[in-house]
Amino acid sequence: MGFYNQRITILLLVLTGFCAQPVWAQDEDEGQKTLSEILTINHSGFYGATTLKFSSIKSNFAFLMGGYGGWYVNKHLLIGGGGFGLIGNNIAVENNDKVVPDNQVPENVFLSYDLSYGGFMLEYTLNSDQLVHSSFNILVGGGTVEQKPEKGSSLAKSSVFVLEPTAYAEVNVVRFIRMGVGLGWRMVTGSHTRGITNGELSNLCGNFTIKLGYFD
Repeated sequence: MGFYNQRITILLLVLTGFCAQPVWAQDEDEGQKTLSEILTINHSGFYGATTLKFSSIKSNFAFLMGGYGGWYVNKHLLIGGGGFGLIGNNIAVENNDKVVPDNQVPENVFLSYDLSYGGFMLEYTLNSDQLVHSSFNILVGGGTVEQKPEKGSSLAKSSVFVLEPTAYAEVNVVRFIRMGVGLGWRMVTGSHTRGITNGELSNLCGNFTIKLGYFD
């Protein structure tokens, strides 16, 4: 019996050693990351951004302007919102697509397409303290596309869903100003406005952005 007791004792010691090994390794691994550390807010700031977008809508060159902003967490993550819209009225509605008031001849009524949208915005910045760095954002929201006369309210309108991811290269000008250029993709779905399709509203988008805020 003593022989068996000795073997059992040795086996228990070996098992105890295996069980204790992860604990020892964990104590020695000072660089281990935990969920609580990731969720800890070490830095809190804010910024707003003004953006000029260069794109194409219905095969016409188009300018969109707007901005976004929000809460800037740990020098990496922006949580906020934004909105953008067409500037200028250079995307004309063809005569056979016009929706016009009663008793008016379509040819005598100038109508142009208008697009505006906004929604929730997330942006993630890499190495934000470096002079030149990169950031990535995505807007998820909705808006309207409509036919509008030069004066007066819209004559045909529909609601759309918009998803727009963008990648940027940025430079820190001074501590509270950043400038960046980016390239994104505007995906629009849900258009029922006469004469313009989702595909004609969706396209690549070049961006020029100026940010102003507290980044530290």
